[in-house]
Amino acid sequence: MFVETDKHIYYPGETIYGNVHLLINEVIEEAKCLEIIMKGKESFKYQTSRKRDEESCRNYCTILDQPTTIAKFLNKKVSPGQYSFRFKVELPDTNLPASFIQRQEIASEGMLKAKIRYCASAVLYKWSGDFSHTPITKYSRRFYVAHPPSVARAHFMQSITVNVGPKLCCLGKPRG
Repeated sequence: MFVETDKHIYYPGETIYGNVHLLINEVIEEAKCLEIIMKGKESFKYQTSRKRDEESCRNYCTILDQPTTIAKFLNKKVSPGQYSFRFKVELPDTNLPASFIQRQEIASEGMLKAKIRYCASAVLYKWSGDFSHTPITKYSRRFYVAHPPSVARAHFMQSITVNVGPKLCCLGKPRG
């Protein structure tokens, strides 16, 4: 399985267009569906580097978890072959922070690691009784979220005119 997207960097509110390519070598019985899941995660970790008591502080937060079903297998069977499924997913246009990675040593006291990462994951599910499903295979592709550049405001863009006055120039020998 492979996930292909139209580009690598997106702005909040943009639409991600792509394809999930699937190569099936053997018949899959009890196939249910294929989903594309847009995920964003924030992680923070601080770890002290003191020899005696090593402490750490961690925090994880899900920023984005947006599953979209792109194929349903009604006859529950997928025959061997190559398949390609198109998808179109719109990213939320508010409260979506930009991708970020920082790793910093803090005054030889410890290490700080902070990340905001996004990925598009394709998951092929099969039926597993009582209307539940389990993943058969999964593939993830990282993408980046950026904030659009700021547009300069009109009052910052002023033309500056400088009055120099008449130009005086002497070429030749001074009179005297």
